[in-house]
Parts: sequence; C-alpha cells; structure tokens
Amino acid sequence: MSQSTMFKSSALFLFTLLGKALGQEPSVISTYFPTSLPPPWQTNEPTVSPTAFPSTAPSISSAPTETCYKVEIGLIFDKYPDETSWELVKGRRPSFQNNKAVTVKESPFYDPKPPGNYREASEKHIVCLPEGRYTFTIMDREKDGLCCNEGEGRYVVTYQSTGDMIAQGADFGEFESTTFDVPYRQPNYKDNDADGRDDTTKNVYPPLVYPCVNKLGINLKTDDYGVETTFELWTRSNTQDYQDGTLVASGGPYTSDHEYNLSYCLDPGKYTFVLLDWACD
Repeated sequence: MSQSTMFKSSALFLFTLLGKALGQEPSVISTYFPTSLPPPWQTNEPTVSPTAFPSTAPSISSAPTETCYKVEIGLIFDKYPDETSWELVKGRRPSFQNNKAVTVKESPFYDPKPPGNYREASEKHIVCLPEGRYTFTIMDREKDGLCCNEGEGRYVVTYQSTGDMIAQGADFGEFESTTFDVPYRQPNYKDNDADGRDDTTKNVYPPLVYPCVNKLGINLKTDDYGVETTFELWTRSNTQDYQDGTLVASGGPYTSDHEYNLSYCLDPGKYTFVLLDWACD
C-alpha cells in the first residue's frame, strides 16, 4: 500500500515531430484383462507371496475447475476514506436496487486511522471472476465522491490480462455503477456527450489519420499501483505553463504491473509529454 501524501510529480519530455517518426483429450491408461481365467488345475502355486498393497497408487482425476478472469480495482482516497465503499454483484443492478442481487465481493468503509491509514492513500484489490455479467458500484455516504472538495481521489477498474480499462471516476456524488462482461472486450471509442473524451476511459485521443506519417510511440510499464499513473500530451505553448497548450492525448489510470505499447498519429509540430505519478514515487 502506498501511504504517501498526495502530490503530483511530472516529467516533461519535449520533442519535435519534423517528419516521419519510427513506427515501430485426457490421457488414456490402457490395462489388459484376459477374457477368461484358466482352469484351477492349470494354476501353479505362486512362488512369492502377494504384496499387501498394490505396487502403484491408482491415478485420480480431479474435477475440472472453472476459468476465472482477474479484475483489478484501484483506489486513491480523499481525506475521508471512511465514507467510501464498493461492491461487485452479478447481473445489471447494484444490491440497493435489487434485493436479490448476488454479491461477489464488497469492501468495508476504509479506516482513516491506524492500522488502516487510508486517508489520502492508495489501495488495490484483485478479484477473479467466472465468465458472466457483473456490476461494479462505488459509493460515498456523504454523497461527494472521491474528488474534489476534500482531496483528489479516484478509482479505476481494469481487466488485468489486457490492461484495458473497464471504468474510472472521481467526482461521482453518491454512487456510480458500471456493468460489464467477462471475458472483457474493450468497446470502440464513443463520445456521446461530446466532451472530447472517450466515454469509458475519460481520456483524450487524437483523430485517426491514414496514412499515419508522424507516429508517436509510448512504452509504459506500470508498478504495483497502476491507479497512480497517468499521462498527458500537449501542444507546446509559448509560456512556461504547458497547460497553456492544447491537450491532444491522455492516458490512465492503469492496471498494475502491466506493459503498455501505445501509438498516436500527430500533426507536425512541437509537443510536451507529461508523465504523472500521484504518489511521487
């Protein structure tokens, strides 16, 4: 668990795109049994006493196990973690909307004092789910989410095998729910609310261009707390504040201990890449 107080550190990488960049059946054991036994008068006395137990143990086949798929829940808490809890249920609706809902996993409210020390800290949980449909719900009993009046917390739900984001959020009020299937398949880009961000990931993506002449590649390997990591890509501004430029791409938060290889097609120009780690580590 990361117990660091919340700060943001950023590493700025400046670069100029001046031309085309580098692209970069179970096994069967057969046993012979004779179809008939010889007459008793043809049987000789054995020369060796039979052993008390068979010389080899019989093979035992275990029942097949159900495949499960790992989903990670990453959390960064605000100043009041004892207001926050979450649940994972089967089906389309959370337990407070469906009294017949089957709860697969749920959290308590998180203790801000020792030994918990969850105040402005990060945490993660990994849940292994059989194939099916599930709903994740995060709740705040003070109805102010994880951000932004009492800190800058957030949550992310990711599919571990691919690193794909299932849901993320921060400023959600009383609760926020997301229904998904496992195995999980990342949906296509959608921006139904026209805010310039993908509806699932809440990230910005540059327009797709074909052919891609100026390709930017980003290789990113997350540590034990992928929820802490994000990045931004801005057009270069004429001031010392990179946020005076235009945000053209963003990424994260991520799953933990996963390697991502990302690529974007960009217009020629100068850009600022900003890598952010919530815990400053």
